[in-house]
Amino acid sequence: MHIRTAAAAADRTQVLALVPRLRAFGSVPLRLPADLDAGEHRTLSRFFDSSPSPEGKHLWVAEVEAGQIAGAAYAERVRDYFTNEFHGHLGILMVSEKAEGLGVGRALITTVEEWARANSFRYLSLNVFAGNERAKAFYERGSYQLDYLRYVKPLQ
Repeated sequence: MHIRTAAAAADRTQVLALVPRLRAFGSVPLRLPADLDAGEHRTLSRFFDSSPSPEGKHLWVAEVEAGQIAGAAYAERVRDYFTNEFHGHLGILMVSEKAEGLGVGRALITTVEEWARANSFRYLSLNVFAGNERAKAFYERGSYQLDYLRYVKPLQ
């Protein structure tokens, strides 16, 4: 397996094709599948459309076979709402169905953690939908801890 920084023109199609994997666990309240995909497409397209890469934003891809992207991780430097300090935030981690169980996700998140340490961030944050039990278990096995809960109330 080879982890490398994404190349805008060469990797765009394969990375964007992975986006539906982010909702493979099932549906989420208040959001349609098309809305979830559109949000991830916006974030990744902004990254690919920027040259050079936007400051503080990074995208890595994993190749299991040369030229075949099996997963991707997008991270950015963000400011903590409470402390105002910068930290790393893992915004997207996706692995192709074919590559599940091959350690692609673990390799990508290790790369993001190394980036965060190299930038002297005190911590790395991420978000997971409440119903995504597989992702929650994956992150907990990697020593991630629950920080806070977000509640929503449908008003219609």
